Formats: sequence, C-alpha cells, structure tokens
Amino acid sequence: MIDGYRQAFDKYLEGAGKDQEKVRMRAISQLERAAETFGRRRDLASATIAWREVLRIDLEHSSSRAYFETLGTLQDTLDEVIQSPRVIEKDFTGAVMGAAKEWPATVLKPLIAYQEDMDELKTEITEQEVELRERFGSQFERLKSRYLRSVASVASRAERSGKLPEAALSYEEMLYWDREHEDAVAFFEQIGHPCLFW
Repeated sequence: MIDGYRQAFDKYLEGAGKDQEKVRMRAISQLERAAETFGRRRDLASATIAWREVLRIDLEHSSSRAYFETLGTLQDTLDEVIQSPRVIEKDFTGAVMGAAKEWPATVLKPLIAYQEDMDELKTEITEQEVELRERFGSQFERLKSRYLRSVASVASRAERSGKLPEAALSYEEMLYWDREHEDAVAFFEQIGHPCLFW
C-alpha cells in the first residue's frame, strides 16, 4: 500500500508539473515571437508589453531580463510583475477590461489562452486530488504536506535573503497546490497583492 500511494502521488506531481510547464512554454513562445516582431518594426511600446508579460510568466527568462536591463528598468519591471496579478480581467460579456484591452492582439490572445488553459488545469488537478484522497485517504494529505513544507523552506530562505523573485516563484508553487496556504498568502499580501495567478 505504501509503495502504491507514494507512486501515485509522485506521478500526480510529475504529471501536473509537466502540464503546467507545457502551458507556460506555449504562451512564452508566442509572446517571444510577438516581442521580436515588434522589435524589428521598432515598435518599442508593444515590444515592452510583450517582454514584460513573458517576464510575468517566467521571472528568470534571460531574453526578457536582457531587454529590460538594456532599458535600465529591470528592477522596476520585476517589482511591477511581482506585485500585479496575471489574470486578464473581463466584464460580464467576456470583453477584456482595463489597460489590457488596448494591447496588441498577438500579446493578448496568448495571455487569454494561457489563463484559460491554467484554469482548465486547475480543475483537472482538483479532480485528481479528489480521486487520490478517495483511494489513499490521510496518506495523500501527509505526502502533500511534506511536499509543501519542502517548497516553503526554499521560499523562506529566498525571502530572508531578499531574493523576492525567487521567493515569489516558490510561494506561487505553494498556492498552486494550496490556494489558501497562510505563508504564501501572507507573502503576496505583504508585497501588495494576495496572489499572482492562483
């Protein structure tokens, strides 16, 4: 039984992680192409939006970081994307609200698809968790708690060292598995927003 639920849990973590990464990479690839196209057209405003949204998905993205380093705005941009939500706001008709509605379609469409895909993943993960709990009961909860403690340790060390982007990635991972995790929620409230995506 122990091997059974441990293998099931590991497979669950691995599968969810791969699916999440696939969604992230697809959005990043599309946004990269848009940013490079705008750069060739010397459309700095649109290129900046596209590279910023790449950075919002991947804080360590080298090309995006290099772009903002060249502009001399990397730290300000990092602060902005850490403290602002990733969700595209829509009204009751489904129309995009706020500043994003003025963004180029080649930026907006990948971001909307990214959000929708992540929402779908969230639903699938919830269903898988329900199934695992039914099969393995408290054993599943113990493994999940152990995994979250290991991620929390990484997040806490990064936060104490003043490495907020790295801390944000780990705290976001915690919210991925537990949307009400107290430490993660407290971190994002402290930096000005209750969460990034989840």
